[in-house]
Amino acid sequence: MKYKEKTYVNRQKDISILDIKNNLIELFLVHSISPIN
Repeated sequence: MKYKEKTYVNRQKDISILDIKNNLIELFLVHSISPIN
């Protein structure tokens, strides 16, 4: 049971890191398409 909980938490961390990366990539793309000067 503890082991399952641990992998679940790790998976949540991985997902949140992926989310942050995706958000950064989206921001970067938006800025490169229409740069704010």
